[in-house]
Amino acid sequence: MSGDVMSRGIIIPLRTPLKDRAAIMDQLVDEDSLLGVNYEGTLIYSDEGGRGNDAHGLFFDRPNPSGAMMNELRTRGLSVVTTQARPYSCLWYNGADNPLNQMTKQKFLERTGQANA
Repeated sequence: MSGDVMSRGIIIPLRTPLKDRAAIMDQLVDEDSLLGVNYEGTLIYSDEGGRGNDAHGLFFDRPNPSGAMMNELRTRGLSVVTTQARPYSCLWYNGADNPLNQMTKQKFLERTGQANA
């Protein structure tokens, strides 16, 4: 059943765009990974604080949500631009595409004040 979902984590540009984003996403989903990749294969994000259909309310998360993400990135051999990493919170409706998947690298850099970085 569709409903509101609160996702929280870190979003980071990849140093090199992924060539086969669909296959990598399939693998991440099959392995129940905390990682996701945007549609253009240029951003990777963690979803470490996701909440199901009970997304409304007060939640306390870990103070450093990026630790598990960085470990998984190293394990998978993915290189990221850590200086451009940003925490995010996203309340979205899971009956539609996740806004993180739709985000382009250019839009991410603009929205986070890094467009000229």
